[in-house]
Amino acid sequence: MAKNIIIRNLTAADNKMLSELKAESFHDTNSKVLLEAGYSYLKTRQHLGRVRSELAAVRLKYEELLDAVLKRQAADKNLADACMKFNPADEN
Repeated sequence: MAKNIIIRNLTAADNKMLSELKAESFHDTNSKVLLEAGYSYLKTRQHLGRVRSELAAVRLKYEELLDAVLKRQAADKNLADACMKFNPADEN
């Protein structure tokens, strides 16, 4: 388990990112800001996983409903075709 983390040779972009994170954070040290960003990333990744699972379930339900509608439409068309072919005058 790491007790201290040292990052050397930060670029200007790295420092800009840290400054922006500090501006949005209640922490004043880079290490605390990075930890907060890491925890936020993990929380967001978990949430995204849940959303993906929910979306997959919704897509599956949509496909099931679409299949049922298409079957119903085919049955209705078959019934309509049968009614059009039926001529009561032919039975006499």
